[in-house]
Amino acid sequence: MSAIAVLSGFAMAGGDIVPVEPLADESGFYVGLGYGYIDINADYDALARAPFNGDTNHNSFMALAGYQINRYLAIEGRYWAGGDDSFTTPTGRNVDTDIDAWGIYVKPIYPVTGKISVYGLLGYAHVKYKMSAPLYSETWNEGGFSWGLGASYRITENFSIFADYTQLHHHSHTWDAAGVGPGPGTIKLDTGSWNIGFIYKF
Repeated sequence: MSAIAVLSGFAMAGGDIVPVEPLADESGFYVGLGYGYIDINADYDALARAPFNGDTNHNSFMALAGYQINRYLAIEGRYWAGGDDSFTTPTGRNVDTDIDAWGIYVKPIYPVTGKISVYGLLGYAHVKYKMSAPLYSETWNEGGFSWGLGASYRITENFSIFADYTQLHHHSHTWDAAGVGPGPGTIKLDTGSWNIGFIYKF
């Protein structure tokens, strides 16, 4: 058994016995900053009028922090602070919208090469979506399952860049905006964010 344990630390190459180098320790804390482009697909199904679309797009600031357990797994938290956008209802009213969100994820990682990795995000996200117009204001706070896919490129031992897509929110709401919307009905929100940024690992 001792001999097997010793031999398992070596590899045969060209007739010579060459030590197999152990994998580098990938564990540690990291932080990051990025830009997010939040796309909200909003389909309004009114009871009194024809359905309409109230899509909005929000530029956002994104901050993240996490802990990499090993080269294949990390735990990560994210926060998005979105900018404003607006849409016009069939009644001709302009509705301003604002969004921010946070999420916490398990992050499985697959190293493709020594510098390139692909990863997934599986977890929970909470979205705060606000609509406002003259004499009207409504805010929705919703949370649920969230997922994402992305890739990263390591520039140095501590510094890397990344790009990914995160599905933040998919839910239906009741909307009864008197004087703003076309009467009572439901609105289906499908919210996702395209993100690019950098990560610094301690």
